[in-house]
Amino acid sequence: YFGLSFSRVGADFRSLIMPIFVRVSLHSFQLSVREAKHEFHEAMKHFTLTQTIPSFSSSSFPTSGISNFLSPPHSLLSYQPLEILTNALVAAFNDMRSCAPIAMAPEVSKEVERLLQSAVRDIGEYHRIEHETFTQAETQAFNRLCRVVIVDFLPFIEQCLSLLFPEDAVQHVASCTPLSIRHTHQDNSLSLSTTRRKIILNIGISAETLAEPMRNLVPEVFE
Repeated sequence: YFGLSFSRVGADFRSLIMPIFVRVSLHSFQLSVREAKHEFHEAMKHFTLTQTIPSFSSSSFPTSGISNFLSPPHSLLSYQPLEILTNALVAAFNDMRSCAPIAMAPEVSKEVERLLQSAVRDIGEYHRIEHETFTQAETQAFNRLCRVVIVDFLPFIEQCLSLLFPEDAVQHVASCTPLSIRHTHQDNSLSLSTTRRKIILNIGISAETLAEPMRNLVPEVFE
């Protein structure tokens, strides 16, 4: 409002303030992602497949913000590391919603992608270390864990990002057509002309691509 008032005398400084908000909001999100990565890594170090007790209550998840529009799958509650990571990400998304300009979308997408890649690696490392001692029941439980990650968890986080940075808003800012903004992981950068400059929009994540390293662990899920 203050900047708008100054614009009446040709001194609109709002565009100079926006980078400050973007920088602070992004830094806060990066700290949350770093903490979530550490918490998931520690949870996987102490995780046992006997902990996978089905739960039918969603009370462990946030009930405001993004969760008002998109409910986390109940299957995630059966696995404590996934529950911890989901809670941390949803909380980080909710904190950012009050100041989430489209300019943050590429960096936020990269941060989330790196976090999920790390989580998939941790699960793979858990299998590498423990699989030789798996009983038949534990093998089945691990396969269910991988299925939940591939079918429920990764697509849910992908949807959260789409809700945080809606495609319509991205199209409006980038002044492009709906077809040209579609995300493809093979070439997920798009050159667009905005205010006579070229900008690169690298928005969203691909749940399918992030799950690919798990193909060798549970090939039947990909069939």
